[in-house]
Amino acid sequence: LPKALVRTVKNALEIEQARMDKLDLPFVSPRNNLLRMGLIAAATTTVGGLMSGWRGVAFHLLACLLTKVMLEALNYVEHYGIIRIPTEPVRPRHSWNCNHLVSSVFTYNLTRHSHHHADAQVPFQDLRAMPDQPEIPGGLATAFLTIWIPPLWRARITPKLQAWDDRYASPAERALAEQDNARSGWSELTLPGMAAK
Repeated sequence: LPKALVRTVKNALEIEQARMDKLDLPFVSPRNNLLRMGLIAAATTTVGGLMSGWRGVAFHLLACLLTKVMLEALNYVEHYGIIRIPTEPVRPRHSWNCNHLVSSVFTYNLTRHSHHHADAQVPFQDLRAMPDQPEIPGGLATAFLTIWIPPLWRARITPKLQAWDDRYASPAERALAEQDNARSGWSELTLPGMAAK
């Protein structure tokens, strides 16, 4: 979690710097999305302070931290165990989907993750279920709750990992999966021929 929290900020800075470079604008510019979002965050924290003093600031920052932790946990679920060659583009098959109506409604279509990977610019309300893409076991809420109980999560996700290796992985991804499966120490992932099918 700490690594993810730091890395997402670093990635966002790199992506926004590249975008500003393409626009031939300096990083400190009114068109910089990160700076605008930072100003909004500072303004909402300030409002919390004006309304309720230090307690308002503390409550707001705690709510922000819990939200970020939940987002990272969902991101963890949506990409768990899926292999991708780092130099190759992210494809729809590189994330878990969940087409359960309740999960989709309560997460503003966060469950339509493959469509997001196919076209990251699509607004959340326009994300669609993509047929024949990997499906997370159970609903997104179920997966989110079970990751906090590792033996339960392992029992639920292992058959899906095996199916992903067999059905969706390219030959190069299968080779990586085989190496990672061996390193995992999970006996059920290291059965002979598991990732080489």
